[in-house]
Amino acid sequence: MSYNQFSIVVVEDSAADAEMVRIALEEVGITNGLTCFQSGPRALEYLEAGTASCDLLLLDLNLPCLSGFEVLERIRNTQRWRGLPIIMMSGSNSEQDIERSYALGANGYISKPVHLPDILATGQRIADYLVNGIPPVETAGSNAGRP
Repeated sequence: MSYNQFSIVVVEDSAADAEMVRIALEEVGITNGLTCFQSGPRALEYLEAGTASCDLLLLDLNLPCLSGFEVLERIRNTQRWRGLPIIMMSGSNSEQDIERSYALGANGYISKPVHLPDILATGQRIADYLVNGIPPVETAGSNAGRP
């Protein structure tokens, strides 16, 4: 299946982590339609400009200027983008961060993978969400998604 019809925005301040996301997506066939920003305000400007299409937002939790929580909250409070699918990404798998993400309206939550098999699995989980609407869900203490 070609996933290239999807437009994905990645908000990630770490160049290494943004590259990991790009590799994960590329491995499952998502090679086009990826736009990256290193801060929440830049991503919000992009969305608010109204010229962008976005099928999925991958949002880092710990960002400079505005946290991922703040960006998520602003998007959910904006009528135009309220229904935008958002998956939170974090090195943290704390239950508090996961619960807060969902309380603010996140559609999914993934822990940033470190090892290649986990990177590939993360790409597949994102692709599954795009195609089948299966949200990637983390539990505290685990890098594996639960149905």
